[in-house]
Amino acid sequence: MATDAATSDWVLRAEGVNFGDTVWNTNDLSCIRGASLCLEAIGVELEAYFRGRPVQADLIMHGGSIAAFRLHGLTEAAALALRDDVDARLRGSYDAEMDRPKPVSAPNVELSELSKDGEVLLEHRAPTEHMTIMVDVEPIRDGNVSAALRWAQVRSRRRQMRSPNVPRSAPASVDTGLLADKARRQCPVDPLRFTPDTDSDLRATTIVTSDQYPNAETIADNALPEALKRIKVCRRVADLRSYGRHARREIYIFHLRGAVKGPETQSVEALQRLEEAGLFETHDFARSFRDIVADPDPELPISQQGKLAFLYFDGNRFSDLRDRIGNMPDFSEFVRMANSHALEELILRFIAEDKYGERPWAWASDGRLQVKRHGRLGWEDRRLLRMETLIFGGEDSALVVPAWLAFDIAAFMLDAFSTGAANAAKALGLELTTVPSWRVGVLICDQRTPARRGVTAAEVLCKDAKEALHDTAIQKCLSFHISESHDVPELSHTSNAVEALRIGYQGFELGGSQKPGRALRAAGADLECLFENISQIKAILPRSQVYRMISELIQERKELVDSDMVLDREAAAFRDLMQDISFRSREELSVSKISDLLPAKDSAPLMRLIALAELWDYVGPFADGTAREDAA
Repeated sequence: MATDAATSDWVLRAEGVNFGDTVWNTNDLSCIRGASLCLEAIGVELEAYFRGRPVQADLIMHGGSIAAFRLHGLTEAAALALRDDVDARLRGSYDAEMDRPKPVSAPNVELSELSKDGEVLLEHRAPTEHMTIMVDVEPIRDGNVSAALRWAQVRSRRRQMRSPNVPRSAPASVDTGLLADKARRQCPVDPLRFTPDTDSDLRATTIVTSDQYPNAETIADNALPEALKRIKVCRRVADLRSYGRHARREIYIFHLRGAVKGPETQSVEALQRLEEAGLFETHDFARSFRDIVADPDPELPISQQGKLAFLYFDGNRFSDLRDRIGNMPDFSEFVRMANSHALEELILRFIAEDKYGERPWAWASDGRLQVKRHGRLGWEDRRLLRMETLIFGGEDSALVVPAWLAFDIAAFMLDAFSTGAANAAKALGLELTTVPSWRVGVLICDQRTPARRGVTAAEVLCKDAKEALHDTAIQKCLSFHISESHDVPELSHTSNAVEALRIGYQGFELGGSQKPGRALRAAGADLECLFENISQIKAILPRSQVYRMISELIQERKELVDSDMVLDREAAAFRDLMQDISFRSREELSVSKISDLLPAKDSAPLMRLIALAELWDYVGPFADGTAREDAA
């Protein structure tokens, strides 16, 4: 820290931490989204705060859970006082009556009028009192902003480790010490917290479908449709669920603003394009994980019904990219522009597919939402997009979509991020030798899987993709796992957790390209043709024969004692099986043709067949996969 009363420029950095206890602590989609929107809103909150202060503060970076500003001409005492004031604001009590966002009207005429002036002000405070946010300042020495940011981060990490990690917003006690009373006061959405002692506190209520939380305490509300009910919850859940459902427009303005740095000129052209397509007018976002998988088409394979896909995206070698750009504001703006392009393209695709696609049900479901028209609240039927961004805005992002769209959306988003990055580099005048690339981890699992486990597993799979294929010249890479149980293992970022997901695929320890993970990831040109190849092979090879060959090869491995003989014997057995299938299909199915179409050319035959079996239902799920069963 500075040691005299001289003025200097400072970095103020605010970061949301403890995601396990603040974001993933419930399995309620609206509550999770409200928490992550709170983190995305840190930059919005602080821009509004500094707008009314006699201090010049320039935004230098803004991510999914981080915001940093450059403060000009402050003494050490003034900088520390400002840090404490910012910290107090973010921890301040949330006035639900005044601050809780209401359902938006559509179209929002006020928003259009404000956009003409080039600036949109924050309309509602975020309930950041329910989050854990570290705020620190650091002087900028020798003009090195990056170094100041790193030191501010170090200070935040130290304070984070010294801070107690306990549930916030829980009352100190309940009315009595009786276990029955404590059970009654337990929040049905977040069991670690309690509902308020005072029954008249209507702030701590939320609206759910009539069959959700059957043991919750119901509050009479005659204004609700028959299919809905109002229940008592803790204040944290009530605030975050409301924020998660109604605050997107404000946060999207911040994400989708034009490529002009600074809060003075905030374009909302991207948001206007989304609204013109029908966002908030005829379409809205899913409110629960159940919304995402509700009412599947009868033609959908039963293995996919009721299943979600968690997709975790992360930029490849972005630390090197940050160093190449050299300027933190430019790097932050670059990431924001790439993200905003991907987000806009994703939402536009879901809306367009729902309106004009051959299977519109695949992209939206029906739901009754509360909306505001002509100053009055009411209930209307909307089309709910089968997607939600769980975390968004930084170098990494997490999405949840139906299992049947998992690989389609994964490939689409990898393209969208890369296109956004190319556009951002051009708009900012950045000379990059290669366009930055992203990696994605895909976990497919039951809708009852705890979101914390689902996102963690997808993140670990993304890490697996990054470590296995870190070459920046490879633009696309994914690593996947398909779980048939909702009890996805509790994974750790500090261990080889991917192997815990894939255990049991091989009976022998094989190294290099023969490791099981090689067949369960795809990159570059292999990824581009993977889905087309799977569709082709489904049309010519009976599924029953795939499982027959897997069974035969597993038995072959069990009979071998020396693992060095595995690959040679397995390759020979695979050729024999394929020749048998080819003979019985009157040589219509050639060994070489099927071998060329199988995934992961460099992997062992057994793992190639297992990868095919895993992907069978999830790539082109409506292709006719039974037409060739007579060939068996």
